[in-house]
Amino acid sequence: MSSTSSGGDNPEDKSALPNHYEVLGVDEEASESDIKSAYFRLVREYRPQENPEDFQRFNDASATLSDPRRRGAYDQNRRNGRRMQVLVDQAANSLDKDPQKAIALLKNAIAMAPDVPRPRALLAQVLTRIEEYEGAEKQYRWLIRDNPRDETIRFKLARCLWLQERLGEAEAELRGALKVNARYHDALILLSRLQEIQEQNALAAQTLEQAIANDNRENYADTDALLRLFVLYLLVGDLEEAAHTEQRLLAVIPGDASPRTDKAVKRILRRANELYQAEKFQSALRLVDCAAQRTLGSPEATEQAETLYRAVTLRNEARQLQADRLAEGALKAYLELRYLDRAPETLRQKLDVLLSRLMGEIALKPREIVGTVDYLRRQYPTIAAEQERLLAELYDRATKRIVANAAREAENAAMPDQRDLPPGGGGAKRGGLLGWLRGGGDSNAK
Repeated sequence: MSSTSSGGDNPEDKSALPNHYEVLGVDEEASESDIKSAYFRLVREYRPQENPEDFQRFNDASATLSDPRRRGAYDQNRRNGRRMQVLVDQAANSLDKDPQKAIALLKNAIAMAPDVPRPRALLAQVLTRIEEYEGAEKQYRWLIRDNPRDETIRFKLARCLWLQERLGEAEAELRGALKVNARYHDALILLSRLQEIQEQNALAAQTLEQAIANDNRENYADTDALLRLFVLYLLVGDLEEAAHTEQRLLAVIPGDASPRTDKAVKRILRRANELYQAEKFQSALRLVDCAAQRTLGSPEATEQAETLYRAVTLRNEARQLQADRLAEGALKAYLELRYLDRAPETLRQKLDVLLSRLMGEIALKPREIVGTVDYLRRQYPTIAAEQERLLAELYDRATKRIVANAAREAENAAMPDQRDLPPGGGGAKRGGLLGWLRGGGDSNAK
């Protein structure tokens, strides 16, 4: 077997890779047909049953040298492999401290060996990290062109497209990755997120179930996936599966006061707060209840759960009150404003105006105020408890007004009815106002 020099600056650069040209017995200028002829001659001579290792070497050499792109990368690696590797290693060490330096080093490595995939893969990673997604996408597409069945590259391209909010293209790449490897966990997780964004919650739940079932067992690593699945079942209204998934979630969270437990509880509470902000109140309350089962005496987690539970309940009651036609008036408007208004800079002024209206309603409609306070205490206990001081004051004032009004009515009822008497009182002549006028005015005048 023979081989000619490739003209590299450092002959030792070639020693890091197997010499495929020597394996096939061709020189480095051999054509594709020369390589195929050499390969077939060797495999006829060295049968795989008797020479399995040699046969594998022939296959590897032929596969590399028969593909122009792979052959180009191989030749570039042999010529510049060591220098290129130094640049790549330096770039890897600079990723966190100086990404721009890493990018410059990797571009130099690519210029030195444009057909070698590793510098491009690392460059795409750096560009994604600094949010230069278009540049990263360009590198991933170059890599996929030579490796269409590499599910990892397809997933990374899908993630890059996802970050650019190109959801349709991202889904296509994810399905391409799953076509190669149907159990690819990361691709299933990202696909479920995409389906969730598109409000395909039932489909997202199915995809998540598939991802979780990949290793046939559930453990702490499945915490986030199970939490998402729990929420999805709540959102689609499948309360039976939601309850079952809640127990699955609790089963993978340690039953002790460990850092992992604390981390999981905080993650559940964060998701509950997200649902609260989205006004998914019932789902938020379910998550708070779930987290409370694993606070395990942690004062911080317990306080967070209690605070969030109260906030969710108050906002939920306020929304129900807003739609309640049985409660009307300034008191209802005051409570809606206090719990639903999102403009704190004008809240105080608005509340003062409504309190003035309330005082007016107490004077004019005290019985309605008393009835509204009683209704609020029955139907909206959390709001009523928090506003008890105000409600008690309103109730007291309205009750006193009712009593005062009743006393005044009784006093008026005890007095003679003056409406039927002519001017001048009971001593006036009969005939009413007309007779009084005909008599010349006051009957006692002479």
